[in-house]
Amino acid sequence: MRMNRNRMVTFSAGVIFLLSAGCFAAPEPAAAAVTTETVRVVTWNIEHFMMLFDQEMMPERSRNMTEYYRDEEDLYEIARTMKLERMDSDIVLIQEGPSQAMLELFNRHWLNNKYATVKVFKSNTEGQYLGVLAKAGFRPLEVREFTECINPYNGKLLFSRGPGFVLFETPGGHTLWMGTTHAKSKSGNSKGVTEWRIRELTRTREICGQLLKEGKADFVLIGGDFNDDFGKDSYEKSLEQDALEVMVQGTGPEKLICLDERILKENQDAATYHCEIKPTRYRSFLDHFFADPALAVRTREVYIIDDPIAVVASDHLPLVAIFELPKKPEVSKQGTGQ
Repeated sequence: MRMNRNRMVTFSAGVIFLLSAGCFAAPEPAAAAVTTETVRVVTWNIEHFMMLFDQEMMPERSRNMTEYYRDEEDLYEIARTMKLERMDSDIVLIQEGPSQAMLELFNRHWLNNKYATVKVFKSNTEGQYLGVLAKAGFRPLEVREFTECINPYNGKLLFSRGPGFVLFETPGGHTLWMGTTHAKSKSGNSKGVTEWRIRELTRTREICGQLLKEGKADFVLIGGDFNDDFGKDSYEKSLEQDALEVMVQGTGPEKLICLDERILKENQDAATYHCEIKPTRYRSFLDHFFADPALAVRTREVYIIDDPIAVVASDHLPLVAIFELPKKPEVSKQGTGQ
């Protein structure tokens, strides 16, 4: 054992004492215990993502093709946006996405298999799908899809696109229902369309509450394009109801909190839908995150990605939420026979 003039090593009954200048040496400071787990989630409506693939050359049944693209420049812009440091997320929620085979191809060829989970949900809108990407370590446990819900007022399918949920277990052991949706478009908006959107969001809030009430998850989060911003438009005024407010009017398990309203409080001109080729009056805040109260209080940051490459990649800008989750206590196996 190495010694120097200021330190003497003495062995006594198997115990080692370190002496220096007649005093016990101070122990090495322990590394700070990790008490939280950071989870970053982004929601992004990627304009006409499906149309960027050559669908005749690459039908959905073909999963082995590697280079059938209709517009490589646009795909590059999408991939470049997703590689931005402020965009880099553990879980990505996609609206207006491509089919399962095409999203797998995009992840493999353009993102170098950055995401271990690639899930595309069923859709009631041909050519537009909801998708979820998740990094390795975020283990998918269960999938729920709600495209078959019926609108009680007309007997038709209620939802335009989604919602869809994946139950994830985080690397730190938390369980989280992660949902995405794309509410009925404001294209051709009317009083009837607004009523439909309100029914969609009412049912979406109920679903979030039902999932949380089952007790399988610690938290629930839903993000997506809700096609409604803050405040009442003319149709909502005539109905005396704001579609977006429906999401925060629940109680008990259905209680949800909008995470991104804080952005608008800081900047009244903030917008996620920008459509640069149209006048500024078309700018609006259509993309949102809603979380149960327990997750909402653990929100560290919410922000919009307004990088120039994101602006040209889609008519919607990505919205990011970062959470700090408490460290899960380790369960002792003592006395369990394991």
